[in-house]
Amino acid sequence: MALRFFHLRRLLAVLLLPLLFSGCASVPAGSGAVITDAPSVPLSSPIATAAAKREVALAQPSGETPVSANGAEADVGNASLGYVRVRCASQKKLKVQIRFGETLYTYDLAGGSQWTVYPLQCGDGQYTVSVFENISDTRYSTLLTAQAVAQGMNAYAPYLLPNQYVDYDADSASVLQGFALTENAQNDLAVVKSVFEYVTQHISYDYDKAATVTSGYIPDPDAVLQEGKGICFDYASVMAVMLRSQNIPAKLIMGYVEPLDIYHAWNQVYITDVGWIDLHIYFDGKNWQLVDATFAANGSYDPNNTYIPVGEY
Repeated sequence: MALRFFHLRRLLAVLLLPLLFSGCASVPAGSGAVITDAPSVPLSSPIATAAAKREVALAQPSGETPVSANGAEADVGNASLGYVRVRCASQKKLKVQIRFGETLYTYDLAGGSQWTVYPLQCGDGQYTVSVFENISDTRYSTLLTAQAVAQGMNAYAPYLLPNQYVDYDADSASVLQGFALTENAQNDLAVVKSVFEYVTQHISYDYDKAATVTSGYIPDPDAVLQEGKGICFDYASVMAVMLRSQNIPAKLIMGYVEPLDIYHAWNQVYITDVGWIDLHIYFDGKNWQLVDATFAANGSYDPNNTYIPVGEY
């Protein structure tokens, strides 16, 4: 088959605009809620043992034959469950693009035999999944294009499972720690509060990492938990791991914070009878207010900041 070539810089320019302006799964800028009478749950310090583990929902093979071409494979059979799985044997630099109408998401893909999970965030409909291989400089060739059709998707499904940016399994330290923290929690809000307090009190903001991090960085939640430091992307990833593994829908949001003019990552969490709320949660003497976990951890939260989402993961 003929290979199609393009320049990555041009591709990224095309991809960014639809993400900024698309209505797919939009999040209101500066949205937030106030929750009263949230219970207080003491923090737990020990990591849960294997015996204390609860069932964790994970992405699974669909059972269908993957679409394959040029060494790349896409398992699209679980699209209605909110995800696809992709892998490629090539050891060159790889990109995965997922298109839904005018909305485009672009990801890195590590070559090898391991499957990588990517979310489908736009609900029911047809998604186009493409794999690109770097040829030279910013030139890429198309290895594979597959169609994934989602029907009857649960709106929360993409935010209840691991993916490339929120990576875990049943034995992950961050999952076990989340269970240990919330063993006695009476409701979802109590789980969120305990997880938030632990993350912001045990993970320090890593200014050196923030100054040197390069494009393509992907969080390792267990490593962040062990090192006790990280950047906004790390905070959001660890939070999402601990909450999703306990069946609480949690989004990892990436976008801009104004008027600071910074690219940032934060979370939204779904609470039954409340809806999607921005994190974190703190007590002002009367109400539980919702603010930002990273800024709360380093003491720089400003309630006047406005959040402008670009992508949800």
